[in-house]
Parts: sequence; structure tokens; C-alpha cells
Amino acid sequence: MDKEKKVFRKQGKPKWPGKRNLERKPPDEKPFRHDKKNVIEKGKQPAAEEYKLNRGLVQVYTGDGKGKSCTVIGLAVRAAGANLKTGFFQFFKKPFSCEIKVLREMKNIHFYSFASYYYDSEYITGDEIRKLQEDFRRIWEKTLAIISRNNYDVVILDEILIAVRDKLVAEKQILDLIEGRNRNSEIILSGRYLTEKLSAAADIITELKKVKHPFPEIRARKGIDF
Repeated sequence: MDKEKKVFRKQGKPKWPGKRNLERKPPDEKPFRHDKKNVIEKGKQPAAEEYKLNRGLVQVYTGDGKGKSCTVIGLAVRAAGANLKTGFFQFFKKPFSCEIKVLREMKNIHFYSFASYYYDSEYITGDEIRKLQEDFRRIWEKTLAIISRNNYDVVILDEILIAVRDKLVAEKQILDLIEGRNRNSEIILSGRYLTEKLSAAADIITELKKVKHPFPEIRARKGIDF
């Protein structure tokens, strides 16, 4: 029997591939080396470098598709990673949306949540609409004051275009913010509504279009939709 085994191997016939052979990498594939060049040690971060935008643009994310807030959240994280001081103003979203916890802990992001109690105007009375307009007047004044004293590199106004649509803030007020900003500051607006003048003032406009969506059969899911 031992003799037969030796002959079998000498003839060069393949052995039945065991577990080790199946897991073996091709010879030209270099495995990832877990050395100091490839891994950032826990608790250590790359050295912070001073960085400023040479020119700030105006970006708009609009449309009836999902992903407007997701997009501007991603932009905020990227800006913070480049050590750009970012003011993130979120309007009308419930204060338990999961990104809030992360954004508030990030070093270069100042996060503010305003008018989280808001609901569609078609379901409320005229008196409630007037109260909401008065509340938003104070909210907008506070927003402008915060922006003015912080000299942000990036200003994100998430869902502010809904406020324009529902006449809680005037189109001119947004245009005045754009016109009066520091020229090195990026302004990012999001929401389902966009006027012609705001469109003309923007440098980048992205429209997210709803092609398919499972709502209302599948409701909003924590960690995915809020």
C-alpha cells in the first residue's frame, strides 16, 4: 500500500484538495500586511493640517427621490475629515434621527436641529400656520447669528428648501445669505423645492428622482431611513 502511494505521487496526479489547499492564495496575490504602514493604531489619528477652500460654491440637492439628507451628511463628514469647520443646520427632522448622535460627536461639525415638531401645512389651521411662521422667523434669525459669529468653511442647510416652499422663509433671505457669505465658504441646500432664482444662484444642482420606493408597504427603518 505504501509502495502504491509513492508511485501515485511520482506520476504527478493531483491530490484531493484539502481545506488548506482550497484556502491557499494564488502565488501572484500579495496578502495585506498588518504592519504600521497599513494600520492606524487605535486612539491615533493622522496629523491635522490647516486647509481652506480657495473658492466656495453653492450646491443644491433636490427632487422627490430618497437620499438628499444622506448626501449632505456624507458631505459634512468629508468636510470634517479635511479639517473644514462645518455648520450643519437640520430643519424639520425628528431629533432622534440616528445621524445626529454621530454628527454631534465629530470634532469639526457644529450640529443644530430646528423645528423638529413641524408637520405638513395642509393638516393645520391658519392660526397654527401663523404661529409656525413666527417661530421660524426667530429660528432663521438664530441660524444667521450662529453662521455670522463662527465663520464656517461649509454651511449645510438640510431641508431648508421645504421652508421656502411653505413660505416659512423668503426666497430673498436665502439669496441674501448666499450673496453675503465669505467667498471661501461652501453653501449646501437641500429639500424637495427649488425656485428659479435659487437655481440661478447655484453652482451645482443635483436632482434625486424617485424611480421605485416601497413606501407605504415598508415604513421608514431605523438606521437606514432615520
